[in-house]
Amino acid sequence: MGGADRLSPRIQRTATLTLLERAQRVELASLEDPEFNRLLESARFGIHSVQRLTSESVSVLSTLLSMAATGGVLFTLSPVLLPLMVLIAAPRAWGAAVTARRRRTSVMAWLQHLRASQLVAQLLTQTHTAAEIRVHGVGAFLLHHFERMAVASDREQARLAAAGARTTIAAAAASGLAFTATFGLLGALVSGGHLALAAAGTAVVAVRTGAANVGGLLGSVNQLFEEALYVGDLQRLTTEADALAIPAGGDDLPERPAAIHVEDVCFTYTGRTTPSLDKVSLVVSTGKIVALVGDNGAGKSTLARLLCGLYQPDSGTIRWDDVDTATADRKQQFASTVLLPQDFFRWPLTLRAIVTTGRPGHHDDAHALGAAADFAGMQDLLRKQDRGWDTLAARGFEGGVDFSGGQWQQIGTARTHLRATTTGAEGRRPFLVVADEPTSALDPAAEVRAFDNLRRLAGQGATVLLITHRLAASAAADLIYVLKDGRLVEQGTHEELMAAAPNDDRPGAGSYRTAYLLQAQQYATRLPGPRSADATTTAAP
Repeated sequence: MGGADRLSPRIQRTATLTLLERAQRVELASLEDPEFNRLLESARFGIHSVQRLTSESVSVLSTLLSMAATGGVLFTLSPVLLPLMVLIAAPRAWGAAVTARRRRTSVMAWLQHLRASQLVAQLLTQTHTAAEIRVHGVGAFLLHHFERMAVASDREQARLAAAGARTTIAAAAASGLAFTATFGLLGALVSGGHLALAAAGTAVVAVRTGAANVGGLLGSVNQLFEEALYVGDLQRLTTEADALAIPAGGDDLPERPAAIHVEDVCFTYTGRTTPSLDKVSLVVSTGKIVALVGDNGAGKSTLARLLCGLYQPDSGTIRWDDVDTATADRKQQFASTVLLPQDFFRWPLTLRAIVTTGRPGHHDDAHALGAAADFAGMQDLLRKQDRGWDTLAARGFEGGVDFSGGQWQQIGTARTHLRATTTGAEGRRPFLVVADEPTSALDPAAEVRAFDNLRRLAGQGATVLLITHRLAASAAADLIYVLKDGRLVEQGTHEELMAAAPNDDRPGAGSYRTAYLLQAQQYATRLPGPRSADATTTAAP
């Protein structure tokens, strides 16, 4: 058993690495698919099952050796007794298999429920939800829902226990009948003179020992069978993940194409019927600032993810010059792209690790880190940290700190600069910078500086795709595309779009002009001044 104890952790580590390696390679659309998530959750059970499978296999092997010795004794005494040992074991083996399958079926049916209850439990204990839980009294609401889900889970466990008890009773009854038949046969053999009384006593001891071994064996086999089902899910995940993985290799992409051409692109998210993009066609020229504007849900972020290679169009094409990205080397596409998403993940790492993500060769590059900090305006943030770049951005750990939303955007902007101005392991320097609402949490001065920096990147040859609701920023773009309900409704420079007639018969015509004037009106509103002397006199009693 000592060898198994040493081997099990290694097997579990290998299984864990296999699952994680496969999961991080699948297409983003597959990772968002509920069915794939259900399989992924089930496969996580398989990781622990691999370890238990090892120890149970050793236990089964040990019991089988003992049973083989017992079977040899019975066969020597009378070959007829050996099949009866099988009859004793068969009902309980059947019961174990039925119970294991029933439990696994329940687990698979309740995976969504389990994930939901775990999510609620996490929400009650995480720091980023703590403020609303306390101020808005969300705790009672979440506890109520967790209790309801726990009660439902308890009912399912009670159902399984009742069904398991019925199966166990039926199997035990059948096994008892086999025991009775065995002892009846022994009596018949003794009375018929085919077996000596002393040998019959030995047979009774062997049968009882064999029955005890059968009990232990079936317990192990039951566990072994159940764990094997989850290991099967782990194997199925690796197979499906390989089929859903981002393809390796493909056509070479130009390192700096003259333009990205989007032609009649359609895209619908899994589980939805309404397309997020419907026959969108546009051109993004290299070295330009291109703005995507439109209402919430217009398809701006979806289009940006398609341009980054995170999604593939359902129909239509995206070309870098003459190369279709559908058949291109996706690693090259990712290596040529910098993404600053709207929901920039707050990595619980050191500032140095966050900013140099994907650029491990620049981990200790003081010049590159300093330039990134200057670009993002985060030098003041660094000066306030005792450990500077080695500050851990995770308050829940010793020495860790938390940052405001605006500070996190500065950190994300610094990472954008470092990636955009350095060459990766693939030998490419990114030319496409996708900035999705990059200033939503910045103060006014920092916001102006951030947009100026994006223009500087474009001046250095980068192509900046800017997604923003701040139309004052989009006004400085070289070209503006206006999306509405997944369709491209307007395009042009700021001046051209402001000249568009809002009463034009074209769908969406004047959308940009209307939105721009609506935002401008907020700043044109006159602030209330002091009341006049006449008004004061009139109001006096």
